Amino acid sequence: MAVINGHAKDLYHYRSHNRIKKLGVETLLLNEGQRRWFPETDREIVLYDDYLDYQIFDVNSPFRISVLSVYNGKTYNNTFLSGLNLYVDGFGWLFGGMDE
Repeated sequence: MAVINGHAKDLYHYRSHNRIKKLGVETLLLNEGQRRWFPETDREIVLYDDYLDYQIFDVNSPFRISVLSVYNGKTYNNTFLSGLNLYVDGFGWLFGGMDE
């Protein structure tokens, strides 16, 4: 999984709005025919602040993420995520190359 955190137009916009600080990751497991979401053991992803490019993390699939905490913006109380891309084995990056 690759994310561009915050309003990544420039540093002014980036710092004006909230950015994700920490993501929780849960994986889908099948147990006796039932689908259940389980948190990965101690799996929390901390995103760098003041970094306006892709941050890449290994996650097991299928997965879901949740926002656990944010870096507060200086002006606005809304949270931005400018980019999300997923790597699929045998296919590559789902939404195109990472150098776009």
